[in-house]
This record gives sequence, structure tokens and C-alpha cells, in this order.
Amino acid sequence: MENRKKRFAILIIAAVIIVIAASLLFLFRDRLFKKDNFVVTTFNSDIVIKRTDANESLDMPYRYTKALMDNLFIFRQEIAGINIASVKYNMSENYIDWHTPEGVLTDTDRGKGKQVIEAVKYFKGISTLSSIVADKEDCKITIYEGYSEDLLMHDYQNFAIIPSSMSKYFNKDLPADGKVLNIRNMRYGSMLHFTIIGEYKTEEEYDTLYVTYTGLSTLIRAGRTDILNHVDCLEIDVNEDKDLNKLMRFLSEYYADAQVLSQYTERNNIYNDPYQYMFVHSMDIEPIELKENVIYEKSIITISRMDGKEDLEMSHVYADALIKGYNKYSQCITDLDISTGVKGINPADYPLGSEAFWNQPVYQLLLKYDTVYEAKLKETLGVFPCYHQAVTSINEILRMKKDCKVTYYLNYMNSDLIVPRQKDLLGKIKGYAIVPKPLHEATSDLPNFNNHIVEVYESRVYVGIGGVDPSQIDRSPHFRAQFKIIGYYETTDPYDTVFVTYVGCNEKYKSGAFKNEHIESITMKTKGDVEISPLINFLKLYFAPSENVAEYAGSTNELGLAYEYSFTMKEIAE
Repeated sequence: MENRKKRFAILIIAAVIIVIAASLLFLFRDRLFKKDNFVVTTFNSDIVIKRTDANESLDMPYRYTKALMDNLFIFRQEIAGINIASVKYNMSENYIDWHTPEGVLTDTDRGKGKQVIEAVKYFKGISTLSSIVADKEDCKITIYEGYSEDLLMHDYQNFAIIPSSMSKYFNKDLPADGKVLNIRNMRYGSMLHFTIIGEYKTEEEYDTLYVTYTGLSTLIRAGRTDILNHVDCLEIDVNEDKDLNKLMRFLSEYYADAQVLSQYTERNNIYNDPYQYMFVHSMDIEPIELKENVIYEKSIITISRMDGKEDLEMSHVYADALIKGYNKYSQCITDLDISTGVKGINPADYPLGSEAFWNQPVYQLLLKYDTVYEAKLKETLGVFPCYHQAVTSINEILRMKKDCKVTYYLNYMNSDLIVPRQKDLLGKIKGYAIVPKPLHEATSDLPNFNNHIVEVYESRVYVGIGGVDPSQIDRSPHFRAQFKIIGYYETTDPYDTVFVTYVGCNEKYKSGAFKNEHIESITMKTKGDVEISPLINFLKLYFAPSENVAEYAGSTNELGLAYEYSFTMKEIAE
């Protein structure tokens, strides 16, 4: 009897527990069974953009994110995802409003419905759902059937996530694609349509519409080139199994590398702005070193004539060969200095109509500037440098100009003066230029370095006093090459010279007027901690070793020319 009572009591307790559990399951069914299809969202922030001045608010211009979005296809293997969020825009303060087409919303002109609609006061552009979670910490997000989070990255369609407080007021007879918001920029008269693809629940205020970042940016920008203080967050998720060096170099044109922040303090980025933003990453990647490491230099190599003449009088074909084969021996040297001397004339020395004008050199190499760049120079400077010199080494600039300091833009380095980056050699651009500091200062407010170009071109004078024999006129193609400006120099000497890379300038030798111009000197410095036999073997193809000139006399080199020059290697004193 006692056992029956115990079993009966146990059954009653079990029944009560089941009833209580069922009640709890019913009350919390949404959370436990995710009836509303709440999306669990995370974003792997491998790279985060921050301010270099340590301010928490990013407040970054729109143009920075546009540059990244425009290059997504190029980096499609490296980039797994991008989390971009705009600042939160107050509708009334920014003259933005929204409405729905007729019949989309119901019962919102009075009572509770009107309060729900009037509570929405902000817009925020997003590319991932994690931006909503960051803004509304306790929120839960539902994506409607047939849609996905990926749509937020679209740049040709616009989508929106609304507060769940609004959802009950949508006409239930609407098809899925019938839930549409029209958002209008009243200041500029532009309007875009946003398809609603989800909603969020929160314990906080239901006061924000989250819309695609690209769509909101287009609406706010309204045809303008940029929006200041527009970006609140920029994070990048990468595929770490890919080679990320190209992506890192791209980012360093816009943002400083936080690992070596001090290297960017005196540089400007691609927008001709000081580096105000930096990228911080959690990956095992070496930083891009903009300052060449201090390397022990063991020897200096000089080229001289085998016949003992002091002037080198060397054809450009030798310098061209050293540039073409640079990758075969570059690991052995710290510097390659090919000197061509200063070229050009000062037009002031040949006044129009004077006797000097009619006796000026028949062939001239003159400097010309990009239209935008030149207009700014005329406005602020008035006087341009009239000389130029082709160089392969910063040491040549330092040798030519007293108390000289060279500052590069972006992530350019000394080695770029030898072989320019292939990605920059587009159209007429054949190489790089280093300009005087006054030119840099005069154009400091130009928005983009793509407009910072100098052109070296050939000007021919055919008719002088008494005329010119037509048979003496050179009919070969005119020389014309553009050089992208990658830095400037400061000096106590006159600012009369623009330094351009030998690569690009050497195309002038295709013109008959310059094919006999001479290289004035060639020097190299070798590294002290590497095997230099690849360098020595390469040099022997063109130049005889000075200690063994007799063996090479009378033979021809790799160019099919008789050996006329030798190389001498001397150790550098410590």
C-alpha cells in the first residue's frame, strides 16, 4: 500500500513537471526553436581599419571604401568578406525621408502604428548583419525566406532590414518583393528603392533602418565625388591560405601599416593626404618595410674604359642591358647608379626673336606637366624647373643636390627608381619622377596622385636664319614619355631639376637626335653577406674584369660589340 502511494506521488510530480516544461516551451518557443529564423551572425575581422590618432570614431571619407569596392574583383581570391558600416544618419538633420508605395503599409496614420513609424529616426548603411549586432547589442535578426545576408554587398540592388515593430503593419497580401521602401535625399532631389529582406528584434529603441551601404552611399553622395566623415567601420576577412602580399601593398597605398607606423609619418597616401588611417591585422605577415634595411656593403664596382680615356663615352645599350637583366643579380647589390648627366635648356637663355633663339640647339628635351598639375603650378608657383636628369639611384640625387633629402609618397622605395612597378606603367606613363619641394607644396591640395605627372618630350626646331637643308631634317619619331611623381626632394641648391627614372627616359634613344648620347658613369655597391658570383658572371657578359683585360681584348661581348669597358671592384673601408 505504501509503495502504491509513492508511485502515485511520483506520477503526479512528473505530470506537473511536464506541464510546467510545456508551458515554458510555449512561452519561449521563439528563442528555443528559432521560429522566427533568427540568424546567428559573426564576422572574422582579420584586418581592421583604425585612425592613427587613436580616436575611436573612424569618421573616414567614402572614397576609401569605394577604392576597395572597385578592386574587389582583383582581390577575389584573397578577400573572403568585407564589413563596412556608415555612420548613423539622423533623417531630419540630413534632409532624408522615407515612405512606402500606396498599399504597402496599413494602419500607420494613427494610434500605435503612427508611433511606430515616427520612432524610426535614423539610417545606417551596412554590408553585413554584424553591423546591426554591433549597433543593437541584444538584437536578433530574421532574414525572410528567399533572401540572404549576401545581398547586403550588392552594388546594383538596394535592400533594407527594418525594426520588427514595423512588420505587423505591412499588408499581408503583398508578395515578398512587394515590401519596398523609397528613401529620398531632399537636399539633392535623389531617391532610391530598397527591398525589405528582414527585420530585427531588440530590447533597445526601434529607431533605425539598416540599408545596403552602397545604396545609402549613392543616395547621400548624390553625384558628388566624396562624402566626408561617412565611414564608421571597415573590416576585412581574408583567406589566410592565399598569398596576401599584393593585398597588403594595395592597402598600404591608402592606410599605414600599424606594425611600422613611424615609417608613414612623413609620407602622403594616394589621395595626397597624410596617413590618417592605419590597418591592423592578426595574421602572421611581415610588414612592408619602406625604409631599406641597413646592409653591410662590402665592395664598390665602377666601370671604366679599357683604353685609359677618362670620359666613359658609353652607349646607352650597356645601361639598358643592366636594367633588363636586373633580376638576375639584384640580390647581390644594394645600389645601381647609372648617371646620364643633367639635360634640357633654359628657355630664358634663348629669348624669342633674339640671335640666341635662332642658334639654340636644334633638338631639345623639354618638361611638360599634366594639365591639372600644370594649372595648379601656374596658379601658385609660376616658375617651373627647366632641367631634368635620368637616375636609377637616390644616391645620384643626393650627389647632385647639396644638403638633400628625398621623401617618397605612398609605399614607394629607393629600389623603384631602378625598375618601376609594372602596374604603374599604363598608357604614356613610362617611369617615375622626383620633383622639387616647391612643386610638391604648390600642388599639395590636388586630390589624387594620378594627376601628378610630368612629361619629357622632344621639341625640334627646323627653320633658322637662312633656313635648313631638308635633307638634314631628322624624320625619326619624336620622343615623348610621361613620369608619375612618387616623391619630392629638399635642398639648399636651386630647385631647377626634375629627376626621372632612367627607365622611360631611355626611350629617347630611339630618336636619331639622342642615339649617340653617352652614359657618364656606372657604379654598383655589393652586399657583404651574400654570394656575388651571379653579379660577376653577369658583368663579364658585357665588361672585362680589370685584372684580366688582356684575355678579353679583341673579343666581342653579349651585345656583339668589342669589349671596350672593364669593371673594377674595391672593398669599401669600414
